[in-house]
Amino acid sequence: MKLAYFATLLLLALISPLARSATKAVLAGGAVSNPEIYEAFIDLVNECSDDEYIGVITAGVTWSIAESTADDIMSTLTKYGATNVEFLPFHTDNEGSCTSSASSTLGQKVKKLTGIYFNGGETIDILNCFAPDGEAVPVLEIIQERYASGDLVLFGSSAGTLAFSSKPVPGARTSYNTLVNGPTFIATKGFDLFSYGFLDVHVNARSRQGRLTRVLRDYRSYGRLGFGIDEDTAMVLQDEKFQVLGTNGVLVLDVYSASSATGNDDDNGRWAVKSARGTYLTTGDRYNITSRIVTIPSYKKRLTSETENDVYAKMTYDIFTPGMFGTLTTRLFLAELSDSTYGYTEETDPRYRVDFRKTSSSYGYMGEQDGTTHITYLNLMMDMYCYSNC
Repeated sequence: MKLAYFATLLLLALISPLARSATKAVLAGGAVSNPEIYEAFIDLVNECSDDEYIGVITAGVTWSIAESTADDIMSTLTKYGATNVEFLPFHTDNEGSCTSSASSTLGQKVKKLTGIYFNGGETIDILNCFAPDGEAVPVLEIIQERYASGDLVLFGSSAGTLAFSSKPVPGARTSYNTLVNGPTFIATKGFDLFSYGFLDVHVNARSRQGRLTRVLRDYRSYGRLGFGIDEDTAMVLQDEKFQVLGTNGVLVLDVYSASSATGNDDDNGRWAVKSARGTYLTTGDRYNITSRIVTIPSYKKRLTSETENDVYAKMTYDIFTPGMFGTLTTRLFLAELSDSTYGYTEETDPRYRVDFRKTSSSYGYMGEQDGTTHITYLNLMMDMYCYSNC
């Protein structure tokens, strides 16, 4: 009897991982126009089920434009191969929609969906619809259960991506204000769908690298990794692995070995971090979140003294001007004659400084695809500290 019982347990242990489908999601940084991102989402939906049924949710924009926004999204999805797409009118201004029961018309539709597209806008409005005060409404419980079972593929764009987080959801503070005054949050957690680390979006276009670094360092008890997704770029996630697709990149930040640092003798106790580690992934790169192993596609070649430019890396006085952080760091890996560079904030009271340095474990890769050059780098060390007027 006991032998039969343990044999059954062993059999279940062996077959359970095979029976479970991978969780699948596309996490985009906003302003998505790249066809590959939409096509990847539709492909995942079709892998999930033969009965494609995609719902579009625009709870983050005003109700007066929610439907027209959904029409645009549905038209785009159809353009790239979707065949069955419907607007789901969940919105705090659409009375009763957010609190729809599982047995309601909207609840029954969610039970049948194979994909959901969460548009951007105001993150707090999306959270207030589906998780007011941090408590999941019945429809979100259905989404959580079906996503966890692998029956539902999710797409988040901008605020829609932030809403997926299991971590505190950042507020609107800029990088500079976050370094000086600390982070703010609009919620203690989002939909509890992405638990691998902190998320941020529009990261290079709105220079949120400093914001993500302080959030991650101050709240490192929540996990060691942060993922900063650029515009028109996405993490195509399957369980703990993802591939980057799109025009720009994803900054993976790791503060596991980072420490507090003063930077200079007159910082008056201002916040600082030493040896945060940044890896910037671009289209085609794959990342295993558990092992932190990066796989580089064959079209990219390792940057060496033979392929780097015979120049020194420049510094900047506007490190958190949109796009500058990304420009400066990628330029460092093209500069054969420099192992380090730095940038100051435009703001001077106080003025912060960010130092970047390559080590023996820092590598750069570059390749061209469809006429666009993509640069990837691994293990760039970063210090952020108050420099003057502290």
